[in-house]
Amino acid sequence: MRALSAVFLACVASAELCIPARSVAQSSGGAILSGRVVDASDRPIADATVSIEGIIATTTDSTGGFAFAGLETETLLLRVQHAGYATATRTILFSADTSQDVEIRLVLRAALLAGVTVLDSADTDPRGYAKRRQNGEGFFLTRDEIRKRGRTPRVENLLGTIPGLKVDKGVVKVARGRISILGNDCEDGVQYVVDGAMIGPAFTPRNIAPETLTGVEVYKTASATPAEYRSVKVACGTVVLWTY
Repeated sequence: MRALSAVFLACVASAELCIPARSVAQSSGGAILSGRVVDASDRPIADATVSIEGIIATTTDSTGGFAFAGLETETLLLRVQHAGYATATRTILFSADTSQDVEIRLVLRAALLAGVTVLDSADTDPRGYAKRRQNGEGFFLTRDEIRKRGRTPRVENLLGTIPGLKVDKGVVKVARGRISILGNDCEDGVQYVVDGAMIGPAFTPRNIAPETLTGVEVYKTASATPAEYRSVKVACGTVVLWTY
C-alpha cells in the first residue's frame, strides 16, 4: 500500500535561513508533481482537495500550493475540488524521476439544492449531460440508474452490464470485432473521458471508485460521438464517466 507523509520545512542553505514549505504527499516511485490552485482572479484557494485518482490525496495550503512526491511513471488523472467551485480535472503524463509544476484554476458554480439531481435538466446541468441525452445518441446512466444496478467492486464491472460493451481481462471494449478502417483492432479498449477531460491510454477505470459515479455516457461509433469527445481513437468507442 502506498504511504502518505508530510514535509513541513524546507531549508535554503545558501541564504542561511529556513522557511515553511507546503506539505508533500508521498507515494512510491520517483516523479514529483507540485502546483497551485487559484480562482478566476488568480487568488489562491486554500483547503482545496487535490487527488490523483485511486492513488493519493492532499489539501492545498494558505498559498493554494500542493505537492506530490514519489509518483510512478504513468498517465494519471489529477482532480481538484472545493466547495462552491466546479471540479477541475487534468491528465498528467509522468516520466521517471521528473518533476512538473501546474496551475489549476477553479471556476465558481451556482449553489445546488441539497439532494436535487441535476442530471435530467439541460437548463441547470453545466456538464451538458442532459442535453446530450435528449439528443438520442449514445447510452446513458444517471446516478439513480447506476445505484439500481447494485453494488459493484469496480467500474469496469458496471460497464460490462451495458449493452454493446464487453470486458476482456479488465479491458473495456465495444463488442464488435475490428472497427477502424485504419486497421486498429482496438485491443487496448475504448477511449475514456472523465469529468469532461480526455484521459490518456494508461488510464484504467479501476482508478475511480464506483460509488463516486454520478453519470455514464457510452458512444459506440464515431458518428454517434459528440464533437467534444472525438479523438484519433474515437473509432474504438468512447466511455464518459462523471463524478460530480
